[in-house]
Amino acid sequence: MEDYAIWDMLSERVYAGRRHKFTEPELKQKILEAWQEISLSEIRASISCWKKGLKLVIEHDGGHVELLL
Repeated sequence: MEDYAIWDMLSERVYAGRRHKFTEPELKQKILEAWQEISLSEIRASISCWKKGLKLVIEHDGGHVELLL
């Protein structure tokens, strides 16, 4: 399930080209900047995948569905 797709997108953007450790303020700023780069269509696609995964879990009475995704 794509539970963490948005975090993965955000993380990739935050750490792309990083050459040094961020200070806490730098990291906060970089996260805010990276969040602005994530498009509404990317967010919608992630939500859509998440909804499909939830439906599968319900259909399989809460069982494992990883192989079905």
